[in-house]
This record gives sequence, C-alpha cells and structure tokens, in this order.
Amino acid sequence: MSYRCIQIDAPGGYDALNLRTLQGSGVTGPNVTAAATDNVQIEVRFTGINYADVCIRWGLYESAKKFVGFPITPGFEFSGIVLDPGTNKDLKVGQWVVAVSMFGGYSTRVIVPRAQVIPFDPNELEPSVAASLPCAALTAWYALFVLSTPGTSPGGSEGKGRRRRILVHSAAGGVGSMLCRLANLPGCNYYVVGIVGAASKVQKLEEWECCDVIVSKEECNKRGVDFWDEIDQLSGPDVGFDAVFDANGPSTLTQSYNHLRPEGRLITYGFHSTLPKKGGRLTPCQWMRMAYDYYFKQKTFDAMRMVPENRSVLGFNLSFLFERTDLYAEVMTRVLKHVVSGTIKTSKSDVTVYQLEDVGKAHAAIESGLTTGKLVLSTSNALAKIQ
Repeated sequence: MSYRCIQIDAPGGYDALNLRTLQGSGVTGPNVTAAATDNVQIEVRFTGINYADVCIRWGLYESAKKFVGFPITPGFEFSGIVLDPGTNKDLKVGQWVVAVSMFGGYSTRVIVPRAQVIPFDPNELEPSVAASLPCAALTAWYALFVLSTPGTSPGGSEGKGRRRRILVHSAAGGVGSMLCRLANLPGCNYYVVGIVGAASKVQKLEEWECCDVIVSKEECNKRGVDFWDEIDQLSGPDVGFDAVFDANGPSTLTQSYNHLRPEGRLITYGFHSTLPKKGGRLTPCQWMRMAYDYYFKQKTFDAMRMVPENRSVLGFNLSFLFERTDLYAEVMTRVLKHVVSGTIKTSKSDVTVYQLEDVGKAHAAIESGLTTGKLVLSTSNALAKIQ
C-alpha cells in the first residue's frame, strides 16, 4: 500500500519540499497511538496551507521541533473521504470529512484520532472550502471569543449589550478575514476596523461585507499618510480598541498596544513582518534582521504598567492546543453550520487551489503577503499516479 506526501528533511527553501511515494497506511502525527482503535484512515483530497507551514520549512516552528523534528510532513487541515473508520460506527467508508492533524496534512493519506474528524455533505459545502476552514476558524474563534471577549459571571449580565471595537491586522488573509466574519455572526456586537497591505485587497473585504472600516497601507503611503493616523481619523483617536489582533510582530505590536482602550486586549499569534516575503530562504542577512527585531525592535511589555493602564497582552499557538479536542468539535461543528447556512459567507472563489506537486509555488504565494482568503493543495494529480 503506497501513498504520496511532501517531506522536508532539513530547513531550507522551496527545494526542501520533496514529493515522495512511501509505503504504509498513511502519515501519522505525534498524537496518534498506533494501537488506538478509534483511529480513522482518510484519503486526503484537499489540504489547507498556512503560514505556519512555511515556518516549519524554515525550521522555526516550535511545536514541529518539539514534537516531530525532521523529516516532517507539514499540514494541519484537510478534507477527504474515509478509507477505514476503525471501530467508529458513526463513520462510513467513502464518507466526506474535514479534519485536523498534528502535522502530516500534505499527503494523500492520513491517520488521525476520531475526535479530530467531522463529517460534512459535499453537496452543501465545497470540499476545497471545507479544507480551508479548520485552522483559520479555530484560530479566529479562540482569539475572538476565548481570549479577547470577557465572559459573564454565573447568573450575571455584565458586559452584555456593549458594542466592542476591534482592530484586525491582515484582514483579508485566512485568519484575519475569519476574525471579521465571526465578529459579524448573529448575536455579536462588534465594530470592526480591518487593515490590509495592498489596496487591491479592499475590494475583497468589501465583497465579504465584514468590516465597518477598511484601511489600506498602500493607499495611505500614496497619500503620504501614516496608516495609524488614518485609523485615528476614521475611528477616533481617543476611543481606542477593546481588542487588537496582530500576527505581524515587531513592526506593529507597539502601536497595536498603544491603541488599546482601558480593559483592552492585544492578541498576538505570529511574527510575519520579521520574515522574508520572497526568495523562500532565510539568508544570513535575514537571520541578522530577525535577531535585531527580537532584541532591539520587539516591544517589551511591562506588567507593572499594564496594571494601572488596565491593558493585557495575550499570545497563543494553535498547535499547542491539540489536547483541546472539545474545542475542535464545538467550534468546527458550529462553523460548518454557519458556512452552510450562509451566515459565514464563503465561496469557492475565495480559495486558491494548487496541485500537491506545486507546493513550492503555493509557499511563495503565501510568503509574499499578496494573497487573499485561503490557499489549498489538491491531491488529484498525486492520487492519479498511485492508482
């Protein structure tokens, strides 16, 4: 029994992405116990691409180094059909499912625990769209509803009814756009300011109808205006934000924090701005730049100042939350219902599909920062060569 997958033997550029044919039942992540009876074998049809996959290729992703090492097959999310449901009587051979894996998604066959698998109807949800949902949805949901939004006490109603102002960096990307969409779900009460780099991304956000205000850095540069000044003019300099969502890193963290109102929360989940946008490799100059950003440019948050300022900084990494299977099942079941019903607007046109053998081109695209929506790998060509 053979399958095809992308393997990375050591940190590197696009040439480190090796498409190989291997023997066995499929890729298994470090959280898969071979003797477990609830494992599900899935034939992958589409797998989502995330910026984390690029960091894995560069050898920068902490959980990949901690739990797997090299060689490694990247990929956290995918859609496909069940080949072997194991002892799970609620699943059937040939049934379409969307699932997450602790690495290994860049493959034609994956084995994951039942808790990481959710069935869906391909007549209601395009499979390529399904593969694009888990990582963005889980990241955005955790950031917005768990970390940034205070809850109410048992029997209490504090905070209910108050409209919250949020600022979303990279609002046209996978996680950013999902943050904006979730903030517009029925029952939510958010004023959403989205920031994008390229002016061309504004139209996409307008089509999604998920932002109250959209600020383009490119358009601000053309007018000689600092985009933070633009945000102040559009949303009020003395108001501030209840939450700012920032995956850029040192380039924006200071201002993001400074734009919080009292009780505001800065949610950080990445450091994209310190990494290269083209070339695919971490050169010696790039390493020097990262070191400079880390030691000299990175914002140092003073816990003693946060107390009188009533501001908080929270960071997280989804790959260190894999034991939260309750979170995956709860969030993805609800997200899929919203997508099917249309309360979360998605379409096939929001997903850019590459073949598995073109993974290098896909990585170059996501590194560039010029993409919108999600990028997905199709395994159709790879499957045809082993059947």
